[in-house]
Amino acid sequence: MPKFALNWILFKFLPLLILTSCSKDKLPPTAVASAFPAVADSTILIEFNGSQTTDNNTYLRGLLFSWDFEGNGHWDVYREQETVFTHTYVKSGTYTAKMQVEDHRGLIAKDFVEIRIKPANHLTESMTDPRDGKTYKTVFLSRRWWMAENLNYGNWIHSNQEQSDNQAVEKYFYQDDSSAWATFGGIYHWNEAINYSTNHRGICPAGWSIPSHDEWKQLMTDIDPWYAWQYYGELGLSQFNIQSGFAARRENDTITWFENLANHWSRDYFTAPFLREQAPYAFYFKNSWGKIGIQYRSVLYDESDHIYLIASVYASIRCIKDE
Repeated sequence: MPKFALNWILFKFLPLLILTSCSKDKLPPTAVASAFPAVADSTILIEFNGSQTTDNNTYLRGLLFSWDFEGNGHWDVYREQETVFTHTYVKSGTYTAKMQVEDHRGLIAKDFVEIRIKPANHLTESMTDPRDGKTYKTVFLSRRWWMAENLNYGNWIHSNQEQSDNQAVEKYFYQDDSSAWATFGGIYHWNEAINYSTNHRGICPAGWSIPSHDEWKQLMTDIDPWYAWQYYGELGLSQFNIQSGFAARRENDTITWFENLANHWSRDYFTAPFLREQAPYAFYFKNSWGKIGIQYRSVLYDESDHIYLIASVYASIRCIKDE
């Protein structure tokens, strides 16, 4: 390239490059705040994270972070280089936590994250099943009344016998231990649970029903599974104690009890092209962090849709009050 041409290019574009560079120097950081979990209660330590923040002129470690967790105008953390902090809220309510980021030139950027702290659930009552006089604790969750204990209705039979459509409700106890009913209630095949019909009530008392898939799903609305696991589990502030359920499976006349997997039946079922059955939904709770939600329970297929067994599946029941 001729020298005069190179000089002309430098003369033409160098000021623009310098101007662009100067413009970038004047840009503040891009603040990105996050929190986990965003829905919690006063027993949970919440992690606030600013590590996704970026700046055109310095590394992340060159930025200074300030946090106002309560949203009250007071800095709980002020001009620290760390990007992750924790905080526990004492009172229930909705908080707007503010993060401020400052670079070495004194340029500032802000971001906000909303935190919802759930109160302890004090809406508890009890109901008595008029069929046998048993009394159950109930809790009010997601605008509905739920049993906070597993249903324990019907005649106890040993697990070496099949539950059947014989005009009498039959149940198993965990590991065939007659003393287990006080903690775990009865364990039922899905057909037994819905009383071999399409009636929503199933074997629940009058005025109560086997929950639908959507009613179970409502419990997981706007709540992270990690926190839901604790909120609905044993000693959780919901007082639902969903961890007390059980699951069992029969294969070739041998029954297996799943100690670390609580299952509670839904009245709805799932049918897909690869299924040759009605696979009922169940609300499950595993004894590992965050393992909670709704899945179908197939007796023919595993969750990767491969044939693996022909079995009978059994689970606990929680009834929901009719609207």
